[in-house]
Amino acid sequence: MNIIRDLGSKVLHVAQPIASLNGRFVEVVETELGTFYAVVFEGLQGKHVQFDEISSEQAYQWGRSLGIIPENLKQFPEENQMNRPSWRDHLSDLRTNLPTNEISFNWYVADIVFALRDAGEFTLKHPTIASFMEGYKSETILDEQLLNNTREFERLHKLISFGVLLRTVDLEVSVEYPEWLIQLANLLTFSLNKRYYFTKI
Repeated sequence: MNIIRDLGSKVLHVAQPIASLNGRFVEVVETELGTFYAVVFEGLQGKHVQFDEISSEQAYQWGRSLGIIPENLKQFPEENQMNRPSWRDHLSDLRTNLPTNEISFNWYVADIVFALRDAGEFTLKHPTIASFMEGYKSETILDEQLLNNTREFERLHKLISFGVLLRTVDLEVSVEYPEWLIQLANLLTFSLNKRYYFTKI
C-alpha cells in the first residue's frame, strides 16, 4: 500500500486507495468463514485493450510505465521495500521449491513476464514484447541475462494461479448461494480436476 501511495504521489497515475469512514485504508473483518480484508481504490479513466489489439506505441508506453516502478523504488525507504513479499512467499502455501535463488530476488523480471503472459512464450522476436522492452529500458537499467529465466517465471505464474484457484474453491457449495456463484465454483472445480495448470507447466 505504501508503494502505491508513493508512486502515485510522484511519477505514475496510479489508482489510489480510499480511506474508510474509520480513516483506514485496509479494513479487517473477522467472520465465521475466516478473516477478510477490504480495500477500495479510486477509479481510473480509460478502457481495457486486448493484447492482440495493442499498437507498437501502446506497448512502448506500457513498458515505459512498468520500467518507472523499479527505477523509483531505488529511492523508496528500505524498511518499506523489505515488506514486499518475495515470489517464494507467494508459493509458500503450495509448498513448492523454486528452481533458482535468483527468482526470489529479481521480482522485476517476474513483473515483466507476468505482464506479457498473454503473448505466450516470452521471446524478444515478438513485436509487442520488443516494443514493450524498448519502453521499459528507456526508464531503467535491466540486465538482459536475467531474461534467460523467463521460462521459470512463466511456470511460477501458473503455479500461483493454480494456488489461487485452489483456495477459491475451498468451500462448501450451498443452495443459499446465488446461481452465478455456484456455476463459477463448478467451473473452477472442473478446471482443477482436469489439472489444467499442471499439464501446461
